[in-house]
Amino acid sequence: MTAVPAPPPRRAVHRPIPLDRYATAGVPVPLPRPDYRYPVAYQHEVVEAVLARVRRYRGAYLVASTGLGKTVIATDIARRLRRDGVIERVIVIAPNAVHRAWGRHLDSARLPFLLHNVQALDADIRHSRPAAELAERLRTLDKRWLLIVDECHQLRNRRASGQERRAFLRWLPAVARARCPVLAMTATPFSTRTENLNNQLLLLPHTAPTRALLDEGVEHPRAWRVTRSGALEGLPVTVVATTPRVAHRHGERDAEGVFVRFGRVRKYFPRVALHRVDTPVPLGRPVALALADGLFDAGGEEMPVGGVDRHVRLGLTSSPWALRQVLRRTLATPGPGGYTRARFRRTPEERRVVLEPLLAQLDALAPADDEKLARLLLLLDALRADGDKALVFCERLATVAYLRRALRILRPELRVAATVEAAGDGFRQKEARRIRRLIDDFAPIANDARVGRRGGYDVLIATDAWGLGVNLQDARAVISYDLAWTPIELAQRAGRVLRLWDVPRVVDIHCFVPQLGADVTDRSWRRLWSVVRRWETLLARHESSRRLLDIPTMTRDPRRVLAMDDLAPDALAAAGFTSMGELDLAQLDLGTGLAAAD
Repeated sequence: MTAVPAPPPRRAVHRPIPLDRYATAGVPVPLPRPDYRYPVAYQHEVVEAVLARVRRYRGAYLVASTGLGKTVIATDIARRLRRDGVIERVIVIAPNAVHRAWGRHLDSARLPFLLHNVQALDADIRHSRPAAELAERLRTLDKRWLLIVDECHQLRNRRASGQERRAFLRWLPAVARARCPVLAMTATPFSTRTENLNNQLLLLPHTAPTRALLDEGVEHPRAWRVTRSGALEGLPVTVVATTPRVAHRHGERDAEGVFVRFGRVRKYFPRVALHRVDTPVPLGRPVALALADGLFDAGGEEMPVGGVDRHVRLGLTSSPWALRQVLRRTLATPGPGGYTRARFRRTPEERRVVLEPLLAQLDALAPADDEKLARLLLLLDALRADGDKALVFCERLATVAYLRRALRILRPELRVAATVEAAGDGFRQKEARRIRRLIDDFAPIANDARVGRRGGYDVLIATDAWGLGVNLQDARAVISYDLAWTPIELAQRAGRVLRLWDVPRVVDIHCFVPQLGADVTDRSWRRLWSVVRRWETLLARHESSRRLLDIPTMTRDPRRVLAMDDLAPDALAAAGFTSMGELDLAQLDLGTGLAAAD
């Protein structure tokens, strides 16, 4: 009889472990796969601190700078809790952009898991299958689950349109009923007020000490709370790990800079150069007069957030295309392409008389005549001369498309990628899978990816939708072409490149600040005051955020250079500075070796 040959061995394929195949009591938990990333020294210190809080309070709030490896830290926390028989499986709520990374880490730890995003937590189950699946999972939740909320600052606002968000209506009773552990993580906790912090803390199990009579009438008497942002770090459930603190406590120094060891590999902390770039506002006077005359005053249903006049001011300071888009919609109302059901105070004819000449001026404005764009070109030229890449963030979709086209015309030698494309008469984000390919081609080293057929990109232009979680540190510069609304967006933008790197380097953070010209009249000044006030408000909020994160991301000065290990609270205290006080950069130049502006 002829022997039947044995079938060839199958190649091992790593797939997420099905949720019905988790370890139970008495069954050994499998060891992580060979590709599992065990925490290095500073990450292990954070793991131990978080575990102590989870074991005592069933929850922890982790504030860790971008680039320190929150995913590695959280995965090891989950692995150890499962090894100790505390949990059996994991649910992660995280932005879609980081699902791939989360899946890779959790799979290498052999952890059974589910991945969802905040949208699934908020969406109507009648119209969203992911929302229905997550709602059902929360309904049947038990104490053997670990809930991880990555980028939990996305839940800093508890109410939407005057009502409590579905996310909180679903989350709070589920956690209270299941009594399961919760880990909430963010790199950017503070937005505009202390209540932002308390809404995030509300996600944790309500295990705060009782305050007796003070709790009477309080909705969640044992929820963790702070009365000021500076008190967050002293909260028993909070763990804070910032890049400056890690550099100061764990960094080693050689002739080239400060580094930490990942095995035999040295990863260097970047120095940070903050830049303020003042930019003019084209057509400021005629737009200001149109605002003052009430050309954009409107009421009615389905209006854009803040009203049409707010979008005019945003477009004015963003780009000619962004302003043109608002003007065209205003002229098209009522009718196709206009603001649905909007009722403008001025008649269509009155709007047409003023706005059509404005549109003609915008159409005649060539990219070469745009002074704000000219400042961007100077930065990109300098970076390209040094062989460096740039990451550009815009607030308006139209501005991303405008910059992509302008660079194609004025700098055809630059390889430019953008996350936005034209769609009919407007613009939209590209599909997520296409953007992920762009990101891999723009930052192949950071994402351990092969460069595609286009050979990589020199510039990536994006909105804040892609300012969360993704690794883009192949770039050396982050340019906020448009101002952000809160320090969260600024810190997240900077965090794409403010990460450990294989060689020492200076990371440049540029913030474009709109400036009103002398042609703005007294009559129109009041309606454009928000253009200037937005910058001042952002600076004030940034100081509160900086006190939590240690790392400044904006400056009043044209340029400031900072060293990470000089910004840790204990380093500042040793140099005679209070850890929570105003950071005086001029004093730091003398006291801690911070480089002076040049």
